[in-house]
Amino acid sequence: RVLSGTDYRGQFPGSTRLVSIGGTTVTYQAVKAVRESGGCAISVSDAEAAEARRALARAGVYAEASSATVLAAAYHLREQGWLDAGDRVVLIVTSHGFKGPAVR
Repeated sequence: RVLSGTDYRGQFPGSTRLVSIGGTTVTYQAVKAVRESGGCAISVSDAEAAEARRALARAGVYAEASSATVLAAAYHLREQGWLDAGDRVVLIVTSHGFKGPAVR
């Protein structure tokens, strides 16, 4: 909503199990970074994050669920045509899996 013109200083209530990133506010720095980089923001559901977390675990990366959202977002970007099959993408996973429940 903020990237479409809503004031970033507002509250954005919602419900998620992704506690590390599930706040109700947005920072000016985040909005500025997305706009200046020509990037975008992607919403990822709890279920998509859980599946991405399992995919990362199968690849040997034990990530916390909130960190796994980067892979789920990459899936969205691929589906929307932002990424091509041959593109190189760096996904930064900032939290290890020991912060949350075990991967199932």
